[in-house]
Amino acid sequence: MKRPETTAIMLSLACLVCVAVLWIRLDELGGSEFGGGRVTGRLFESGDFGSVGFGVGWVLAFFRRRIAALFVLLACFLTAPIYLFFLSPGLFVWIFGGEWKGSYPRFFAWNYWAASGILSLLVAACVSVRMLYTLPSDPSPLGNRTHGDD
Repeated sequence: MKRPETTAIMLSLACLVCVAVLWIRLDELGGSEFGGGRVTGRLFESGDFGSVGFGVGWVLAFFRRRIAALFVLLACFLTAPIYLFFLSPGLFVWIFGGEWKGSYPRFFAWNYWAASGILSLLVAACVSVRMLYTLPSDPSPLGNRTHGDD
């Protein structure tokens, strides 16, 4: 059996960290009014689909590395808006408008969960891009075989 590459291990760990950070708050937000709003409901669904993408990327990290990297990049793009909503709620009110409970939110509000989520997404995206560019592009269906292996 072949030993897994370092980038595959890093990608699988990044996927696990991203899902763990996402589910810290996403689970409790789903049962609240947040999951049913016009804007926030879509953010919640996007984060939920992103967590599935991280799970698929985690599973495929050792078998189909390029596909796994693409799934992780897609999951990063799907989950980034929910973190940005908690870091900059005023921006979402300005863009989407609508009725918001309470007073007009500040443009920037520090949130440790959202900041750590953005950091985990950046790490996962960097590992995914690195994996996409470092894998050999061998068009043969048998992979990298040399003539001496016959």
